[in-house]
Formats: sequence, structure tokens, C-alpha cells
Amino acid sequence: DYPSGHLKYNGGSSYQYDAGKTLRINDEPVMDTCERPWCEKTVRLMFEGIKGARTDLREKYEAPRILELGYGLGITSLEVLRGLDGGIVTPGPRGGEYTVVELNDRIAKFAQKTIGDRIKSLRALEQGAESNIKATVVQGNAYDALEILSQEVKQKKRKPFDGIISDLYDPEQSDGTTDLKRMDLMRDVLANRGFFTFFVYHQESGGSGTNRIQVQLLDAHRFTFQTDTIVISPNPNYEYLFQTNEKGAKTPVRRLTTITAWKE
Repeated sequence: DYPSGHLKYNGGSSYQYDAGKTLRINDEPVMDTCERPWCEKTVRLMFEGIKGARTDLREKYEAPRILELGYGLGITSLEVLRGLDGGIVTPGPRGGEYTVVELNDRIAKFAQKTIGDRIKSLRALEQGAESNIKATVVQGNAYDALEILSQEVKQKKRKPFDGIISDLYDPEQSDGTTDLKRMDLMRDVLANRGFFTFFVYHQESGGSGTNRIQVQLLDAHRFTFQTDTIVISPNPNYEYLFQTNEKGAKTPVRRLTTITAWKE
């Protein structure tokens, strides 16, 4: 955990950052609570997109099925649960299916507990009413899980997902394609006009949005997409969201790109 503070940079620019928490794995920064605005906007756009797609297809908007790859600090998860409980798109259904795949054993156990607690909390707010959210946490490799889910969808053992959110951590991958390695499987497990979103930023991008490889992979697998940005205020010790300028000074990334892609 870290306290709130004030950061000056580039000789005159400055901003306030909130108190928060950084998730580290093997001493590498993986996620920080300063990314909350990105998480909130990403999930909102996804739920709005899912409802819009159902309307376009003249299908009833009910009980969305959401897959999240990588749990992190659980910030995105909180918004997904809020969306499934009808708190983002209104009027909306209260309920749906939520599957999380997390590689790290410790974080997977944390996910199991926090998701369970949050669902109980949602029910308590309704004075014991059933929230109808079915949540599953799978501890394992996301690509292996996608293989299994793909077979289950093809064999009609499960219905495809309406939305996928991917924010995977791979210290060896620095070009922003970690979340896009198995786009073929993403298509397999997504419903018609299903939505896919991922953490676009990577340290080579400088926070400048989608890069050429990301766009090529989305195009190759027939995904149409739109992007937007959201302002963030990283704490000075979260190295992942700082870039080194031509003078060797550390400059914070103040905007993250949100992306909403849908299966055509």
C-alpha cells in the first residue's frame, strides 16, 4: 500500500495521485489501483456493447456470460459483478455467468474469496434476494483454459460468452500481444457479436494507443473495434506506467487506451 501524494514532472507539470496498492509478482509491478478508471470504463463499454448487440440482433438482453483472463487486484472483477447485478446497463437483468482464469495460485485463491464475498454483499443489499450470478474461478494457464472452453462450446456443452476481458501478465512479451496470442480461440468461445477487450498499453507503446501488430491481429481474426482514452494518475513508484524521455527523465503515462472489439 502507498499513501496519496503530489507528483511534479517535466519541469512544471504536476498532479495529485490517490492512496492505493500495487500488485507485484516476482518483484515485478503487474497492476496498480491507479488503473481503476480504465477498468471501470472498459467494463461499462463492454456491457453497453453487449446490450446494443442484443438489440441489433433482436434478441433479449438477459444473463450475460463474461470471461475474464487474469484477475490482478480484482478491480475489473468488481465492475463485472456490478454489471451482472444490473448496476451498469439499466434496465438490465440481475444475474449471469462469470468465469475467471488466473495463473497465479495465490491470486486465484484471493479471487475465489473476494468474488464470493462480493456476491454475498450484493445479495445482502437486496435483503437476501438471490443475485443469480454464477461465478467460477479456474486456476491455470489462460491459453489452456481457452482450448478447453473452445471444445466445450463446439460440443455444445456450454454456451458461448457475450464478453471477454483479458489482462494477462507475461514479462517476456513487450509488444502488447500477450492478450492476442490465441485470437482463434477467442472467436470460438465468443457469441455472435460478442465483445472482446484487453489492456492495450505496453511499455514500448508509450501510452500511444494500439500498435500495428495489435491492429493486424484484430483484423486477421475479423474483429471490428473502436478505441477511446481515460486519464489516470500513477504513483511515482509504479514503474510500469512511466516512460523515459530523450533526456533520461521519467515521465508518467497519463492516458490509457480503452478498446472495444466485437466479433463480426
